[in-house]
Amino acid sequence: MCLFKKEKISAVLVGLIQAGAVVAYCALVSGFFFFLLHSGSGFQPEAFWGPLIMLTLLVFSASVMGIIIFGYAVVLALDNKLKIAGKVLLWTLIFLIALGACLIAIALLV
Repeated sequence: MCLFKKEKISAVLVGLIQAGAVVAYCALVSGFFFFLLHSGSGFQPEAFWGPLIMLTLLVFSASVMGIIIFGYAVVLALDNKLKIAGKVLLWTLIFLIALGACLIAIALLV
């Protein structure tokens, strides 16, 4: 967060960086699942451990996504920069939709 506060970076660039961070985190989690499915050990959690791992990952992922998407906007809002906070949040969501659409298009073409 300090990187964005010290320098004058546009809301568009911050939105792009945050959307890229969301896509990178989702790729990391997807890679983790791909590795588990295609590992030689054939990871098959028992009835208790499977849901526990998934729910823990869900809660952790929700908190990470909340920090990435809303963290800087909340910092700006607390500094009474509501207009910039709204722009950052809007650009983050716009870039996230655009990147998601690109990923869907790539997945359909492959």
